[in-house]
Amino acid sequence: LPSNRAVVENLLHHGDRLEIARPVCHWLFFQNETDLAECVHKTQALGFEVVQIDQLDDEHMKFSLQISRIDHVDQYSIDRCTLELLELCKLYNAEYDGWETEVVID
Repeated sequence: LPSNRAVVENLLHHGDRLEIARPVCHWLFFQNETDLAECVHKTQALGFEVVQIDQLDDEHMKFSLQISRIDHVDQYSIDRCTLELLELCKLYNAEYDGWETEVVID
């Protein structure tokens, strides 16, 4: 995925060793509390932890969800992870807004 490639290239630029697993945070946005709650349950079953849930002052997307899981961030691994989350977003009428992690040098 192009957006993943940009983050992976930025990590490499900063000397990251991509093969080291580390916490990776993802953001999802929801239209309603029911979809949010169902998606939280599903992501927890996939090993994600809820970092934060916020109610937003937005007509379209009313809730944000930040989740985290220990993952690898090489291109294949992060693409697989984000594709899984994109599929969940389709099921729960959500929007996926990307991921971030810390640079790991050793």
